[in-house]
Amino acid sequence: MKALFEKVRIEEQSSLLVRRFRLPYFDAPWHYHPEYELTLILLGHGRRFVGDHIEPFDAGDLVLLGPDLPHFWRNDDDYYAGQSLLTAEAIVVQFAADLS
Repeated sequence: MKALFEKVRIEEQSSLLVRRFRLPYFDAPWHYHPEYELTLILLGHGRRFVGDHIEPFDAGDLVLLGPDLPHFWRNDDDYYAGQSLLTAEAIVVQFAADLS
């Protein structure tokens, strides 16, 4: 599967972009971008796909990704069951290599 390019929009007066996601499950597709990314998983569990590597993830995981590295997080199947009360939550920080 080919990774999608994600255009990260860091405002001109900012050095980085910080976002908090709270969702029924993580829904970002397999993607890449030229920015570094630091992801902290606050809630959730499943599989993390980074490049050609697959690892389980759980709350408390902290991952630093380099530029142009395809990645995505997929929650375990119980998150996708109808009427699931589970929640996935993460804080994502993205910044350019020069961090200007």
